[in-house]
Amino acid sequence: MSAAPAWRPDDPWSIFSLTELAEGGVDAYLQKVVEAAAAQFDASGASIFLSDADDGLYRLRARAGHHSTVPDKALIVHGEGVAGRVVSGGVARILGDIASEPDLADIAPLDYSSVFSSLVVPLEEPGGKTVGVLNLSRTRDHRPFQHEDLDRARALAAMIYLAVANARLVETLRKETQDAERLRRLAEIGQMTAAVAHEIRNPLTGIRSAAQMVRENPELSEEFLAMIEEEALKLNELCEEFLAFARPMELNEQETDLAELVRQASELSRADFERDGVALAVETGSNVPTMNLDRRRIEQVVHNLLRNARQACKPGGRVEVRVEGTTLTVEDDGQGISPAQMERLFSPFFTTKSDGTGLGLCNVRRIVDAHRAQVSAESEPGKGSKFTVSFYRSES
Repeated sequence: MSAAPAWRPDDPWSIFSLTELAEGGVDAYLQKVVEAAAAQFDASGASIFLSDADDGLYRLRARAGHHSTVPDKALIVHGEGVAGRVVSGGVARILGDIASEPDLADIAPLDYSSVFSSLVVPLEEPGGKTVGVLNLSRTRDHRPFQHEDLDRARALAAMIYLAVANARLVETLRKETQDAERLRRLAEIGQMTAAVAHEIRNPLTGIRSAAQMVRENPELSEEFLAMIEEEALKLNELCEEFLAFARPMELNEQETDLAELVRQASELSRADFERDGVALAVETGSNVPTMNLDRRRIEQVVHNLLRNARQACKPGGRVEVRVEGTTLTVEDDGQGISPAQMERLFSPFFTTKSDGTGLGLCNVRRIVDAHRAQVSAESEPGKGSKFTVSFYRSES
């Protein structure tokens, strides 16, 4: 008997708890329900049969009880056998001596020697259609079922029907959600294919044009060979970016001064800021601890955040980088990000730039997640954006 049955008599609505359903599916859920029913009715055996189609067959889905003798592949056939006759009548019944029941006397005798009293309760839809059967039985060392037991069993059966309908709905929704997840992945693959094709096409176009110019003007070969080499390097960098996204994230962590790392990475980007006329301010606090970080990966995070902030600003704009404690913040006063874009901001292959692959912020999140840290974004269209990376000091 489970220590936490799906249904508690002091709380009838607990039968609708979906913990077991989430963990093991409908059958695991029904098993908890039938175990709880057996305990509540002091039954030596309990079982639930359900119909999955309009074929008149009810298949065993769960059983419980120390004297349960229901075989694994048991079936109840509508109108046949004891339970089948009760189901066809649509009325819950207490059964004792089968031979003394007028409408059951013609049924071929079975071995009921271990069953002294039983309840057979149809599980019905509101319209009266029977979708399942609840069976409860007691052996001769228990008192027989009484009419008050039958009334309680009818009430339980009504709740079981609702719970089963609820469980099936949740199971269906879960499958649909899984299908939606698969469709989302397929959509991402489609986006990746389009991104790869777009990004490869541009360098290839340059290489082809340069090759044609060399063929037509051999005297210009040195100039155009340099262009071909440059475009080939772009292709190689692009391939590296996609491969980096595809392969598992592996970290080479070492004690790192985050403040010093951010200052150095920011200085490497300063020339780009000066070229675009965007001010760059770097502020690091005095309480920044050393942390176990993959220095190269975190530099990549800083570069990506700085590049996005710079590109979001117009000439005369400003970007501020702050390191305080274990928190890195990059804030700009640029164009901001719309709510719709914010929802997909870290999704792979999503970009608002005509020349972007949509992997920059996605890789930022992958790196941050691999460091057991968090990255978040705040933005308001027309007023700028703020990205925050929160690290956690390592225990050493």
